[in-house]
Amino acid sequence: MNTRAERKTRLRRVLRARRRSIDPERARQASQRVAVQVESSCAWQRAEHIGLYLPNDGELDPRPIARRAWSAAKRVYLPVVQGRALAFVAWRPDTTLIPNRFRIPEPEGAPVEPGQLQVLYLPLVGWSVAGERLGMGAGFYDRFLAEPGAQSLFTVGLAYECQREDSLAELREPWDVALHAIVTEQRWYSLRADAKRAPAD
Repeated sequence: MNTRAERKTRLRRVLRARRRSIDPERARQASQRVAVQVESSCAWQRAEHIGLYLPNDGELDPRPIARRAWSAAKRVYLPVVQGRALAFVAWRPDTTLIPNRFRIPEPEGAPVEPGQLQVLYLPLVGWSVAGERLGMGAGFYDRFLAEPGAQSLFTVGLAYECQREDSLAELREPWDVALHAIVTEQRWYSLRADAKRAPAD
């Protein structure tokens, strides 16, 4: 019988290939649609400090969200890998970015306390309507979200609709934290009782 880890590995392979196969124009349009939905949410409107990421391996591109955040005078932060831990450092349009060991650009500077962030938009390999998130498998976001200061964060996964995989409910680990919401190019999914959203215009 396949172990849970083997099933996750197989799913990651399938779902990563699926998102990498999306053509650039469709990906661009999807990122714009997601940004419009994000901007209409209560979480966005209340937040002054938001965590984002830079796209890698076919992930949905959140840079249109960053541009909207800067225009709205919000502060944006990017993840920085520190050993096995994840921290967040301020990111501005003129910030110099340096590739980390995974070749993902990172800002230099002092990390903020996890509790300073109010909303975290994070990447997904796969997702389910129950709020399960399948990541790349290194556990960086799991460890960050387990920190005491991060537990008040409103967490929103960004993904394509084709990455939905409801069998993830069967692969849930004890340390997994359900996301508050997931946004795709098609819709906003509220996943927890405290995941409230303003209606889109």
